[in-house]
Amino acid sequence: MATEETEDVAMRRVESMFQLTIPPIVALAATYVGLADAAFGLQRILGDRMRRGQTRVWVWRTLRAAYLLLQAAVALGLHAALGAWCFTSETCTAEPLKRKWCLVAASVSILVVATSLAVDRCAVPLLDLRATPSYQGGFASRVFNAALVCVAWMCLAEGETLGIALLLAATGRRALFAFPRAGSLYVNTIKCYTLVHTGWVLNHTCRSASRRMPVAVLGAILMV
Repeated sequence: MATEETEDVAMRRVESMFQLTIPPIVALAATYVGLADAAFGLQRILGDRMRRGQTRVWVWRTLRAAYLLLQAAVALGLHAALGAWCFTSETCTAEPLKRKWCLVAASVSILVVATSLAVDRCAVPLLDLRATPSYQGGFASRVFNAALVCVAWMCLAEGETLGIALLLAATGRRALFAFPRAGSLYVNTIKCYTLVHTGWVLNHTCRSASRRMPVAVLGAILMV
């Protein structure tokens, strides 16, 4: 009994941490969006120079392959953890983010996703990943990524179940970068589920922490 009470206190602290850090995260997301790709022109120049040398090009290709495989492996691990610890057959009544290991998996996932997006700002121009699915650059892409992180962060703060679907879509897309058609099909399936679940919430069939968060998740996941 004492152990369960301790876990409940710890989980409430984690939720409070997410609630308190929403303003800084929004500020960081705004900085991420406002910092133009031109600010990382040096990385692009270094990448172009590495590809010109016969010896250096092998180093560049190795770094490129290692980065993509590492990102895919991490995303696949997070995706598997979310699926294993947050799965529930009671779609409308269960609150998976109230479970310890689901909250841990979701918290680690959002932190890794946010960190990966920040690292991408340097890695994408250096390794020329602009044509790779889930690594596109540009202002619109930065807005979509920032919205994804902010909405997922608020979902964890409010215990919103659909935040898990958003994280599954983000990690699934990156894990399946080498299979773009399969990745698109999988993510579209998650989008359809999110659309249906949002309809249930708005029709009062499913309960939710708030009616605005499912709508925000739906808008964010459609941009993944």
